Formats: sequence, structure tokens, C-alpha cells
Amino acid sequence: MLIELLVVITVLGLVAAPLLNNFIGGYSSLAVAGDKTRALNLARHEMEQVKSMGYPAAYTFYVEQENSPRVKVGPPYLETRVEPEHIYLLGAGSGEPLLLELLKIKVCVYQGEPGERAIELVSCLSRR
Repeated sequence: MLIELLVVITVLGLVAAPLLNNFIGGYSSLAVAGDKTRALNLARHEMEQVKSMGYPAAYTFYVEQENSPRVKVGPPYLETRVEPEHIYLLGAGSGEPLLLELLKIKVCVYQGEPGERAIELVSCLSRR
């Protein structure tokens, strides 16, 4: 009876070990996905904060007052960089280039120390 019990416990141990490994791997994947989701939501929120300022206010705050890059210390660390960008488009009728003035907004969220990039969002804000 004791030998049969030892055999059953050994077989259960051999079957349970890979299953337990799958649960641990699934949990760590879930934790990483949660961290990325939080970082993405933080980046989206920061991007919307800059966009809601509008072109004139964002240009004044980030470019003229030289608040770019703006870093919020964490973790997670958040870096917001706003730079003017000029794009020339060819005009349809006259053939003259059309100047498009944009603000390029880049938001980076670092989970650990700065340099360990987790999420980066890039968008543009136009004058109109």
C-alpha cells in the first residue's frame, strides 16, 4: 500500500510540474502586458494633454520657453518632446510649394531607468 501511494505521488508530481510551469509563465506574461498597458495609457494621456493645449499654447510652452524635452521622474519615467517641423507640399494649381507648419510631439514612457524604452507615441499638431 505504501509503495502504491509513493508511485501515485511521483506520477502526480511529474504531471503537475509542467502544468505549474505553464501557470507561472502565464502569470508573468500577464504582468508584462499590464505594465505595457499602463505605460500606453500614461503616454496617451500625456499626448492628449499636449494636444489639448492647441498649437499656439504648445508652441509657446515647449518651443519658446524651452520646456522640451520635459521629463517627469517616476518610475515610470515620462519624457515629452515637442519640436517644430516644416513640411513643404506641392500646390495643386500653381505649382508653388505650400508650407505646412507642424509641431511634432513625441512621448516616451520608460518602465525602468531612462534609456529602457517601453512605449513611444508620435503625433503632429497643426496650426489650424
